[in-house]
Amino acid sequence: MFDAMVRVMREASRIRPLIIVFEDLHWAGSTAVALLRFMPSRLEGERVLLLCTYRSSGTTRMQDFRVALGELGALRRSQRVALEGL
Repeated sequence: MFDAMVRVMREASRIRPLIIVFEDLHWAGSTAVALLRFMPSRLEGERVLLLCTYRSSGTTRMQDFRVALGELGALRRSQRVALEGL
């Protein structure tokens, strides 16, 4: 299933750049986290921006989420932007 999703994103990004938003990842289930870990290496070089939001102040439900954050942070083109509360 993940391969098919990435294939669609690649094809669509050839027409115009894409922004894929993962919102509230601190509440993400295991499938969403697995997809997030799967996508970056397979979309390298494509015109796709992955934008992920999460709350760092609260505790997350899963260790996998923390591992995924570490993996994303290690990517060459990864950038983290910390925002203050309102």
